[in-house]
Amino acid sequence: MNEKGIIDIEDWNKEFISLNDRFELLQNRFLAIAMDYKYYIDSSWGENEIYQLRDDISFRLFCSKFHIELLLKHHIEIKHRLHERFKKDPSYFSRQYFGANPLYEHYGKEVSSIFDSIVYHAVSSFDYLAVLCNYICGAKKSDKLKWTQLARSVRDKKNIFSTTEIANPITEIDREFVGKLYNHRSHVIHKKSDQNKYSITMSFGQTKLEFIPKFFIGNNLIKEFNHFRELNKSNNITDVYASFWIINQVVEKITDILFSLKKHMELNPKQNDGHIFNLDKDTSTKKPVSESYWKENEYKK
Repeated sequence: MNEKGIIDIEDWNKEFISLNDRFELLQNRFLAIAMDYKYYIDSSWGENEIYQLRDDISFRLFCSKFHIELLLKHHIEIKHRLHERFKKDPSYFSRQYFGANPLYEHYGKEVSSIFDSIVYHAVSSFDYLAVLCNYICGAKKSDKLKWTQLARSVRDKKNIFSTTEIANPITEIDREFVGKLYNHRSHVIHKKSDQNKYSITMSFGQTKLEFIPKFFIGNNLIKEFNHFRELNKSNNITDVYASFWIINQVVEKITDILFSLKKHMELNPKQNDGHIFNLDKDTSTKKPVSESYWKENEYKK
């Protein structure tokens, strides 16, 4: 590795707790979107598809977060394996190898495969979200749009999606984030792997030896995102940092889209209130039961 600084997450536990909090808030907003659909669009008792669509997206997001957890655990496992190898064969680490150390190469491939899975699940969550958007805003609910189709539709002035409240947010989110993540996934699936680089150092303390494995994201992912390009000018970016950055962006962008769906339903109701509602005791007006789930004041901060 070249002599650059390192951009990493120092406190994994703190970062993961923060991520869990954000996921819990997002999950409540997914509950709210289904409540609003029943309030503004279709309150018939046989209408359950909205719940399945909501749960499908939540599952895909869970998969992304779970693979981050696997990534962190695997980093710890690699450190353990290195220590065990050193106990059995210390000379292994002082040998000269033709090319790269095969053990380090193997670990790099393991980490890269987990990181790729994080990206795959993250991208898939937006495909699932596109189906939900079509179900709420589209002319034909049964259509199963992919994200790329939805992104094209909102830009097409002749398409109904261009007139919806989700049009501008999706255009911006696709340009700034999802389109770039799609490009990266397409690259590694169809063209060339973007395996992590690595740096594994040994630190000899007074009482113990410590292995410090670091794995850094590949060049294609760096190329896709301006955020990574700027950081990479003077730093190598770890897979852990990139994983948390990506998933936090996913949560933020999906939240933006959920609020735009909320606004769309409020402005374009298909029925006069649902069967279930809250009654404002001061004004005696009906309000959707979703209000406490949206946490809109936190979103507007």
